[in-house]
Amino acid sequence: MSITTALSARRDALRDREAGFTLIELLVVVLIIGILAAIAIPVYLGVQNNAKDTAVKSDLVNMKTALIAVSANNSGGAVTNVAQSAITAPLTATATVTGATSQQDLVALGWSRSSQEKVNPFFSAGNTTATAGKWCLAAQSVTGNIFTVTSGGSVTQSTGTTLTCTVG
Repeated sequence: MSITTALSARRDALRDREAGFTLIELLVVVLIIGILAAIAIPVYLGVQNNAKDTAVKSDLVNMKTALIAVSANNSGGAVTNVAQSAITAPLTATATVTGATSQQDLVALGWSRSSQEKVNPFFSAGNTTATAGKWCLAAQSVTGNIFTVTSGGSVTQSTGTTLTCTVG
C-alpha cells in the first residue's frame, strides 16, 4: 500500500466521521428548547385564564342587559329577585319585577352563562329606601376570580373570596 493510498483512506475516514451531530450539540439544542418551553408555558396558561375571566365578564354584561330590559319592559319596575336553573342544567332564568303579574324570562332577553362560571351568579336587590330599584350581580370564574356589576355600573373584579356584592 502506498503512502498516497493510505493518506486518501485516512482522509475519507475523517470525512465520514464529521457527518451528523455530536452528543454535546444535541444536548445544547434540547436545553434551548427546554428553556423556551419553560418561558412559553406560563405565558400560555396566563392567556387562557384571562380568556376564562373575560368570558365571565361578558356573561355579567349580558345579564345586566337582560335585567335592564326586563325593568324597561315593565314600566321601570324594580327587579326584586332572580331565579336560575342549576349550573349543570340547560339555562333557565326568570326575574320577579315590582308591578309585573308574572315572572319574566331572562334568557329570551340575553341572560347567558358560559362554561367558565364556577357557580350560578349571585343576585342581590336593594332593600332600603336609598337602594330601592338597584341591584348587583356577582359571578365567579373557574379561575377563582370574582367579578361584580351593579345596575348603574360596570364590571369590576372583587377583592374578596365570597360570591357576594353590595347594592349601591
